[in-house]
Formats: sequence, C-alpha cells, structure tokens
Amino acid sequence: MVVRALESHTGPGRVVMDVGCGEGTVSRDLAQHGRVVLAFDVDMARLRRARSAPARGEPHPGPRLFLASADAIPLADGSVASAVAGEVLEHLPDDVLAVAEVARVLAPGGVLVITVPAGAVRYGRFDAAVGHHRRYDRADLVALVRGAALDLAVVRGWGFPIGRAYDRLILRPALENRYGSPASGPGVRALRGWLTRAFAGLFALEERVPAGDLGSGWLAVARKPGRHALPGGSDAVTPRG
Repeated sequence: MVVRALESHTGPGRVVMDVGCGEGTVSRDLAQHGRVVLAFDVDMARLRRARSAPARGEPHPGPRLFLASADAIPLADGSVASAVAGEVLEHLPDDVLAVAEVARVLAPGGVLVITVPAGAVRYGRFDAAVGHHRRYDRADLVALVRGAALDLAVVRGWGFPIGRAYDRLILRPALENRYGSPASGPGVRALRGWLTRAFAGLFALEERVPAGDLGSGWLAVARKPGRHALPGGSDAVTPRG
C-alpha cells in the first residue's frame, strides 16, 4: 500500500528515503520499482537482518542502509525526492520533531507517505508492550503533517473490517508471543504465515474502502511546497557521517 501510494504521487526524482526501515521489506519493494533507496533505522540488529535478506534477483541495486534516528537524519536539506514512514511515528517519543526532520530533507515538491495505527481511544496495554507511544485520530495526523508545513494530498483510514480482524486474530497474538506470552508451536506459526499470505489479497481489495476511525490505520500522503527542484547529482546522495 505504501509503495502504491508513493508511485501514485511520485516526487521529483528517484531517491526515496525509508524512515525506520526495520528489516527492509518496504525498502526492497521500492528498490524493485527502480528507486534509489536510502533506508535507516535506530536498531542495528534489524539493519543487519535487512542487509542479510536474500536478494530477489532484480537488476536494481538494493537499499543503502545506515544507522540513524528520525529526529537527526544525516542527509542534506532538500536532498531526497520522496520519503516513506510506514508504522514508525507511533514508536517515536517526539513525532513532531521527526516529521519536521523528514520535511527538511525532502526537496521542494517532494512526497511523504505515512501510515500509523488508528484510534487514539484504542491505545492500551498491547500498544505499550510493542513500543507505541500513541495511536492517531484523523485530526492528530492532519495537525502533525501541517505542523511541518507540508501540504496534504490524501488522508484516509484503511483496514475495516479485514484489517481490524487481522490485527486481532493474527498480528496481536504473534507479537504477544514475541513479548513473552506462551510460545506457539511450529504448526501454529506455519498457520499464521499462511493466514498472513491469505490476508494480503484481502487487504488489496479493502485498501481503497474508506474506513475512518474504525480502520486499523491511517494513510497520509503529503507534499512539500515549491517547484520540483533537486540539487545536481541527487541520485547519488549518500548519508553524512
């Protein structure tokens, strides 16, 4: 969904930054679409797993991975054409500072795609256990993006009822197991993997159905004001330091 949203609102160039890339799933998808991907995370163990992920055989180079925090991105002002932050901002103590930093790095005309969990009133023990500082209502996300002087193109809820069912029946039990619940056997893990693949097709059908606050998450697409303009050689941008 993130990749499709970015492709539909493309920025002025090929360089895309993946904020909080984790194990690199979205980064690899972006690279497969011909993007030059600069991907970072604060978790070195996840970056190592991203680096060691098997290649998909595509002719495009993989993402360029580096260790960094979203509140201090080691890239020059206006140096990337677009950015994605998929399920990241809810983990950050200061999401306002992080979005401002991403906006700084975006070139004029550049696009930012964000996904976050929906429903502030649904924040609970499970969110705290997996490192969420918050969940978002529409107004929260709108204020966050506009506070960074970005123009909103899209804000929509997604994931109802299928996404909510997936969260409850598959994602939450899997994460609770990771964070100390009784271990599940190989058969249960295999079943969850099969269900996750099955749900992927259902997500594609549900993706464009407006869900509002009832959904499992929000998708926002924003653009930095100004004419499309990138410094020379921006397709070869590399992190500083």
